[in-house]
Amino acid sequence: MTDRIKNRQMNRKYKTPSIQKILTVLLGIFIILLGISLWSRSHPIEAHAPSPAIDENSTEETNSSEPLPSELTEPSSVTVLVDKYHSLPADYVPSDLAEPYVNSTGEVIQVSAKAADSLKELINAANEAEIPIYLTGGYISYDTQEDYYLARAKLVGEAEASKTTPKAGYSEHQTGLAVDFSNEPTGLGISASFAETDTGKWLYAHAHEYGFILRYPEGKESITGYSYFPWHYRYVGKDIASAMYEKSPDLTFEEYFNIAN
Repeated sequence: MTDRIKNRQMNRKYKTPSIQKILTVLLGIFIILLGISLWSRSHPIEAHAPSPAIDENSTEETNSSEPLPSELTEPSSVTVLVDKYHSLPADYVPSDLAEPYVNSTGEVIQVSAKAADSLKELINAANEAEIPIYLTGGYISYDTQEDYYLARAKLVGEAEASKTTPKAGYSEHQTGLAVDFSNEPTGLGISASFAETDTGKWLYAHAHEYGFILRYPEGKESITGYSYFPWHYRYVGKDIASAMYEKSPDLTFEEYFNIAN
C-alpha cells in the first residue's frame, strides 16, 4: 500500500468521528431549544407592575386587605375608629351633643349624649372618693382642630406636632366621645406626670367601670401613633372597656379590635 493511500485512509479514520461529534452536539442543541420553546408556550411570562411606594406619612387607611366593620367606620358609632389612618368627614358633628354639667375648667364642654351619663357617674364617683377631678376637654369641631394643628405645627414643626396633635378629621375629640381630665381647676400645665397624681391613678384603675379607656397608653406609641397621654380617655361603652381592662389596662383600641395600621 502506497503512502498516499495510507494517508487517505488515516484521514477518513480521524475525520469521521469529528463529524459525528458535531452532529451529536447540534442535535442536542436542537432538542434543548425545542424544549425551551414548548415550555415557554405553556408557561407565559406575566408582566408585573412595580409595587407602589409606601408613604409612611400618609394618613389614609393602610389596612385595605379587608374592609372594617360598620361599628368601626360609622361616625356615630360608639366604637368608631379615629386615628392617624382613619378619619371623620369634615362636616361631621355629633347630633347628640350634650353638656354633662360636671366639674370642668371651661364654661361649656360638650360630649356625645352616649357618654354624658357615664361621664357624670365617673366624676361623681371620683368626688365621693375625694379625688380632685376636672374635665378640660370634650367635643372639638373639625375647624377648631385644624386651627390647633396648624398652630402647633408652626410652633414645633409638622414632624413633632404629629406626635401630639392630630390633624383635622383625625381627632377623636370630633366624635364627642373623647375627654381630657386634670387634677387642677385651671387645667394648665398638664403633662405625663399627671399619671402619678391621685387623679391619674384613680382614672387608670376605675375609668373602665364607667366605659372609658386610656386611649394612648405608655409604651404603645408605635401602635397608636401618639405620645403617652395619661389624661386622655375615650368612651367605648362599659362592656368593651371592661373587657379591654381585663386583658390589660394598657391594651389599645387597635389591639383589641385587631387593627393593623
